[in-house]
Amino acid sequence: PEMLLTEVAGKINNLIHRNTNYDKFITFFFGILDLTKNTFTYVNAGHNPPIWLRKNGEVELLEKGGVILGMMPNLPYQQETIPLEPGDWIVMYTDGVTEATNGADEEFEEKRLIEVIRANKDGSASAMKDRILDAVREFSVGQPQGDDITLLCIAEKA
Repeated sequence: PEMLLTEVAGKINNLIHRNTNYDKFITFFFGILDLTKNTFTYVNAGHNPPIWLRKNGEVELLEKGGVILGMMPNLPYQQETIPLEPGDWIVMYTDGVTEATNGADEEFEEKRLIEVIRANKDGSASAMKDRILDAVREFSVGQPQGDDITLLCIAEKA
C-alpha cells in the first residue's frame, strides 16, 4: 500500500529529532505531482508556503502540514491535495527570495513575489524562474546575498 505523505513526514521528523540536538530543526516542503489526475498532494512542515496562482487569478498559499521537523517526536502532520487546471502555477521558494533586502533594508517579501508571478503567468516555467531571479537581483542590487535562493516553478499547461 502507498504510504501517505503524512506518514513520511512523521518518520522524517522522528529521525531528525533522534539524530540532532534540541536546537536543530528543518523546514520542509514536499509533494507529489500526479500528471494523470492533474493534482498536487503536499505536506508543509514550517517552510515558506509555496504560492498557488490559479487560472482565475486567486492566490492560495500551500500551508497545510505541521510544525518544523525535529522539534518534538511523534508530531501529527496533515496533507492536502489540490486540483490543477490549465493556467495554474505553483511556485516553491526558499526564504532567500522573500528575505532579499535592498539598500533601504526592506525585504523583497511575498507580495512582490506574487506580483512577479502574476506578471509572467503566460510564459514557461523556465522563464518564470528567470523573471523571479531578475526581480530579486534588481531589487537587491548592491547588497550582499543574505541566504540561498532556490526556486521550483510548476506551470499547468493545456
